[in-house]
Amino acid sequence: MNEYRKKIKTRMTVFMVLGLLFAGYILLMVLTDRRMVVGNDLIAGFIEGAMTSVIGVVIFFQVYYSRVLKDEAKLKAMYTKENDERMILIRQKSGVPFVFYSSGLLILAGVVAGFYNETIFATLIVAGAAQCLIAVVLKAIYSKKL
Repeated sequence: MNEYRKKIKTRMTVFMVLGLLFAGYILLMVLTDRRMVVGNDLIAGFIEGAMTSVIGVVIFFQVYYSRVLKDEAKLKAMYTKENDERMILIRQKSGVPFVFYSSGLLILAGVVAGFYNETIFATLIVAGAAQCLIAVVLKAIYSKKL
């Protein structure tokens, strides 16, 4: 269980670094004219909103993992849930890890493309969001089916 505890602490560290990087970028955009940083209000607004959402998720998981680390029963339950063979099969069938990584890359590509063309920006963002939505629906279907 100590190895799993270290794994959780590593996750917390990675989340904290990510949150601080995003907070620094948002601070940069607030302190300067955001059009100078990004060039387009639509793209700047999307980036600010997405990064603020990620910071919210980071804070949530920091609190959640802190509570789990303090209680041995919660830690054991979380370990059991993560290593449950049925859940691993459901994740594999719905393609969860790969789909979310590829969706993240689509959204990142959309942000980069948004500097050049708003239509491509919107298309890639919608495609990434749709891909995530389909993965969540498949996971729900396989959860009930398996």
